[in-house]
Amino acid sequence: MKRSLLIPLFVAILVGGFAGPMYAESIFLRTTGVDPGSNGTFVFPVLGEIGARYGEYDLEIDWDMGAENYVAHRGFCVENAWASSEKGLEYELLDPSDTGMNYLYAAYILDQYLAGAFSTAQAAQIAVWEAVFDPGDFDVWDGTFRAVSVADAAHASDAQSFLNSMDVTGFDDSAYRIARNPPQSPPGTASQDYIIRVPDASTLLLLGSAFLLGFGVLGRRKRLEME
Repeated sequence: MKRSLLIPLFVAILVGGFAGPMYAESIFLRTTGVDPGSNGTFVFPVLGEIGARYGEYDLEIDWDMGAENYVAHRGFCVENAWASSEKGLEYELLDPSDTGMNYLYAAYILDQYLAGAFSTAQAAQIAVWEAVFDPGDFDVWDGTFRAVSVADAAHASDAQSFLNSMDVTGFDDSAYRIARNPPQSPPGTASQDYIIRVPDASTLLLLGSAFLLGFGVLGRRKRLEME
């Protein structure tokens, strides 16, 4: 086979290997911490009033459920359950819009957080909890979920301000998934669930383009050396 045909074939295999996680239905996920984060007291539907660290969750995900192929990731909690740092915990990936309007809200909040709409991760996490547990009445200080005390009042007020003007009309949630553990488990009976962003096609395209460009440069250099 000609070398010119081998390069595209190799790239296709490489990109295909990375493309697998994009459409995976299950992953291994573990929690390694909450950073940036703060300590506060909240009331949750199942756990009741508890002290919790709130902010951006540091996660590790094994996208292909291989041999310890964990990579760093991040997301927000969407379930009133305890986090686990144990490896080998299986999570299923669900489309937010197919799971419920409250989870679509959570995906939108994460999307806006990544776009810089929140000044702190702490405010975004409070907004996610309120949207998930009280989707019909956004009041972070009252309802099924509520903040009793937070490290900084601005965290709650910023969350409330965002929720007051939140509009998900036209929002495309295809880049996001609800990571639920274990599959089909009811809320409060398993390890914490999360809203996460999944690898997208543009990342794979850039990877493939850079790979092709690198091979092109190397090929040209070799031809020049032979002349």
